[in-house]
Amino acid sequence: MFKNPIKFQASIFVDSKEITPTSSNFIKFLGALESYELLPNTVQEITPSGALVDRIRLATTDNSFSLVIATNRIDIELQTNDINIPIGKTIDEFSKQICDMWTKITPFFLTLPFRLALLGTYFNDKESNGLHEKLFKSSSFYTDFPPFEWTYRLASLKTISGEETNIITKIDRTLAELKNSPTTSNPINATILALDINTSPKNTSPRFTQPNLDGFYSEAPLEFVSLLENINSFIK
Repeated sequence: MFKNPIKFQASIFVDSKEITPTSSNFIKFLGALESYELLPNTVQEITPSGALVDRIRLATTDNSFSLVIATNRIDIELQTNDINIPIGKTIDEFSKQICDMWTKITPFFLTLPFRLALLGTYFNDKESNGLHEKLFKSSSFYTDFPPFEWTYRLASLKTISGEETNIITKIDRTLAELKNSPTTSNPINATILALDINTSPKNTSPRFTQPNLDGFYSEAPLEFVSLLENINSFIK
């Protein structure tokens, strides 16, 4: 069962190449997002030519919540620093934060967003309990020698808030390291579920006004919860 999220991410695709890490831009964004208590920093982005350029990154002191402004997208992430401690927000609460943040910073962008995405990652270090057998029809070899690593991925289309939207589910069974302390860790078998709801890349016209963005980030969490319940019901 996947219950505890370890990471939420929202991506707002918008032309932001002019928003570089200058003092004036840091002052504007930190002022607009003052209530989130973020600190200024930079992150390097690889250009199509292979060059590295600095971009704006704002984050909390523990780096659990961050905003990165790349050339053509904004990524906002909320993650746990300890997989034993789940994120303290629901996907709906996180989505409301995204709408609030965009309301505050939208005056700094010259065009409207052209694509939106909402992602979540869930971690389970328990035994898979025959999950592979439920998801795959294997050859006799893998029946006799069950795999310890595998990937399962599905992608579907559905209309959400008037937009053709990709609904992607990915489940990975893999080896991972579970930290016991800052200096020690144990190898474990982990199952990781990633859900990705994103508007189709076919339409690149800047069109998401604030009401459009609010509509997507109010409907997408409902789809998110429904899909998670559907997956958990199937695998239990």
